[in-house]
Amino acid sequence: MKSKRLSTEASVFVPGETRHCPVNSSEYLKCVLKTLNTPGGIPSHTFHVKFRADHGFEWKPIWANVTSLNDLKESDGVGNYVESGQLVYGSEDVVLRHIYSSQKPPAPLLLRSSKGLTIIPFLQYDFEQYDVRNKTKEAFSKLILEGLNLRYEKLENKSLISPSKTETKTQNDEETGEGADSVSTASKVYVSKAPWVISDVHPWNEYKVSVQYISKRFGTSLYSETSTTVPVNLNVVFEYESWEKEIEWANHFKEFFHRLDLNEIEKNVHDFLPRKEFDEFKDQLKKHSRIKETGFRPTHLKLCRIAKKQQKISKHDPIISSINKQSPENNKEVAEVAACHFKLVDQNGNVKLVITEGLTNEIKHISGRFRLKKRKTVVEKQK
Repeated sequence: MKSKRLSTEASVFVPGETRHCPVNSSEYLKCVLKTLNTPGGIPSHTFHVKFRADHGFEWKPIWANVTSLNDLKESDGVGNYVESGQLVYGSEDVVLRHIYSSQKPPAPLLLRSSKGLTIIPFLQYDFEQYDVRNKTKEAFSKLILEGLNLRYEKLENKSLISPSKTETKTQNDEETGEGADSVSTASKVYVSKAPWVISDVHPWNEYKVSVQYISKRFGTSLYSETSTTVPVNLNVVFEYESWEKEIEWANHFKEFFHRLDLNEIEKNVHDFLPRKEFDEFKDQLKKHSRIKETGFRPTHLKLCRIAKKQQKISKHDPIISSINKQSPENNKEVAEVAACHFKLVDQNGNVKLVITEGLTNEIKHISGRFRLKKRKTVVEKQK
């Protein structure tokens, strides 16, 4: 039976009813939506109890001009979902907050750059188990983030073994996570604005990263699924940044030497210097007075890093001018070697690292003596 009213502001009157709505229909609907905005939602079978407790009068759908709470989906964004076997109703914000706080976001995209590790988050959630309007499903794509909590962990290198340790872990090692292959603790950093960058990372390391979203509307999310960085190819020619950065690479050499293909790296230098001249350069470097004065007598020398920089050239250079006549769009800048790292080894297996200014005898850094761990050899069984 339809209710009859003189206006939309009038209280709902139903002929034959012994009780009538104590307020007009719009006020009654506001009360319904206020109850549906209760954090965590309201189970459908107890909604009438909660509604009476909130407002002091009974729940009758007809007083809100609806047949059930489902009728409020398109007009007011009310949605529902099943939790612990119960059908739960809530306002749009309540349903979205339940999704936001109960589902892990997908793994972020990780991009390497000279500034560190750039994080590209994905605000995507699964609405399959939720009965909501289409507009509600678009809410996360428009969500403004106030910040990100970034959790990252350096992946330990397991291809090296220490000469003084065996690969057998004790029971205590298993419990604490320590032993031959120690496990790093995760680091956390808060970033307040885009671009979302972790600066405290090194290109020679690999990392696992997960993110936690912070928004004014929904608060803090769960941490996302984990992304792992793609290993950087260390056998290429790198861009020179500063001598501080070059020395930092040298100081961390033990962490990445196992990933170097020294023969491949040496091939790159031939783009800047012919093989014969480079061999002569290495012979001279082994005899350099700054190396000898420490009592170190290298028997082997290998190039292990090249850094280049773009050198601007003058268009008035007579040689360059003749080239530019043939190809005027080129040769505005030319790459030159800015720094070379060499691994020197003596007959006892002791190692030193030397950094030269380009392909010159100008030594910018000499490390102390150290030894490198052996590489773990893996033997695959024949099937």
